[in-house]
Amino acid sequence: MTSSVWQILQMSTTTTTMLEKRKTSLKSSPSHLQQEMNNNNNEISYMPPAENLLSSPSKPDHPQSPMKRSPSKRSYKKPNYSILWPSRFLNAIFGPKIYKLIIYGTWLFWFVCGVFVLRKTGRATKAVYYVKEHAHTVSLSSIEESDRFKDLIKVLDKNFTRPPAFLLLNQYALNMTFNFLCNTAIYPGVHERLVFVTLDSKARDVLAEHWPNIQQLYWPTPSLYKPFSFAEGPYQLIYLLRSNLAIALIRNNKSFWMMQQDTFWRESLFDKNLEDDPSFDALFDQIGDDEDSLRAEWVNGKCIFLFIVYSYPSRIP
Repeated sequence: MTSSVWQILQMSTTTTTMLEKRKTSLKSSPSHLQQEMNNNNNEISYMPPAENLLSSPSKPDHPQSPMKRSPSKRSYKKPNYSILWPSRFLNAIFGPKIYKLIIYGTWLFWFVCGVFVLRKTGRATKAVYYVKEHAHTVSLSSIEESDRFKDLIKVLDKNFTRPPAFLLLNQYALNMTFNFLCNTAIYPGVHERLVFVTLDSKARDVLAEHWPNIQQLYWPTPSLYKPFSFAEGPYQLIYLLRSNLAIALIRNNKSFWMMQQDTFWRESLFDKNLEDDPSFDALFDQIGDDEDSLRAEWVNGKCIFLFIVYSYPSRIP
């Protein structure tokens, strides 16, 4: 213990002597010696005090609390992803002029798409309101309670030994209907099984004048007097009439065909004897052109027909 104290005192004396020599020499060469003085002071400042050297590490007189180190704060730099933005990416590839053309073209494309969507939505909404407004003129109850329909049922019982084929006709489909009748006139027994539902007086009179032997059901419907195209209100209304007519026939235990005259027959459908199958009572034309078509066995107006059947199941026997 005495030797260690002696070493410490000797080190302190040596250090003090070195400092006095340095301070004396600073007067002669302050620039060089001042730098050495600063270095020595730095070395001395980091020396532990003599009290710590004399204290016993095993048995401290005054235990010190452990120093709390503050966690190191690392600066986080957000990565720059702006180079991946489409604007900078396209601008870097095509240049500013082509990039502007791409932007304007994109805006124009989506603007046109929005116009078409609004137009389609407007037409669909208008069609729905049109059907709601005129649905009572083609309702199921109006058909079943009419004297014309009751007379038709009597004619079917008396003159038709095979299921009839129903077609709808207004004055704007006369030319197409005449083409169909000329096409099917070569097949025996076809016209005798046709029943045209005429929707206006002109269609009734012209058909009766040129084809007097064809059976008619005159059902004047003012909401269907004007020409119409696909997806419009009258187009949906005529399929509502078609569906209600089909339900009325089924309720009267009548099997039937439901056809359209915009077809060309290569042979008579009636010769296939499809109605002899007892598993179904009604035959409809399908949208698909063959068995592999995505719309095979789809029927025009089938959604309206199914809605009526499942909404009013008590009306179907």
